[in-house]
Amino acid sequence: MVMVLLVVTCATEMTSANLITLNPVADGYWKYKSGTTILDNNASGTLRVGREKITTSWYKDRGLFQFDLSGINLSLIESAVLKLTFINKYVQVGDPDLMLYRSDYDSWAESGTTLTGVPASGLATTQLLDRKSGSPLTTNGQTFTWDLLHGTSPYTWETTSPWVPTDDADDQTLSLVLKISNNVTEEDSMTSQRYYNFYSKESATTTYHPVLELTVIPEPTTLSLLILSGLAWIRRR
Repeated sequence: MVMVLLVVTCATEMTSANLITLNPVADGYWKYKSGTTILDNNASGTLRVGREKITTSWYKDRGLFQFDLSGINLSLIESAVLKLTFINKYVQVGDPDLMLYRSDYDSWAESGTTLTGVPASGLATTQLLDRKSGSPLTTNGQTFTWDLLHGTSPYTWETTSPWVPTDDADDQTLSLVLKISNNVTEEDSMTSQRYYNFYSKESATTTYHPVLELTVIPEPTTLSLLILSGLAWIRRR
């Protein structure tokens, strides 16, 4: 009796996933009032999101983040979470929600003390990734997260469209914009100061820097499996 073993090489997907942590290649905030735009690279290590009054003028502030995803197989991304570290807030009336958008405009950059380009305008509700109440933010050093792939909007009038990674070249650069809303009045029409301060990548404390955490399924690996193909009787004549 001869036992025949067949060695088969096949692709098997691993069940464990890899965690990739990215810091932004550019960040800052966009301060705007009618007819005036200020781009701040937050050299002090702080970026502001909200609505504020400077002398007699009202400004809206939006946080800007750009991440380089080149070299990552985007089709294998299982989860994507933005993490920011809170500093403090100034809220005169109620804590507005913090809304994370994906910008279609990636042609902006940070060079030295200068930001160029404005990725914070023209945001549509279809670009909304996640929305969180700002009420839990109370302590300096507190981590706050937004989910890019599985975020949900608690308001029926607004549709959350999670970012779906593809292999398109445009997706090698990811631009995110953080703004406020309280579901009644948007940042343009708020008549009280409400803003949050977060640490930027210029902070002296590196553990406070903004982070994009990606969980990526590893590429399929090749395993050799020994398979018993059968038993054969060979008769000698």
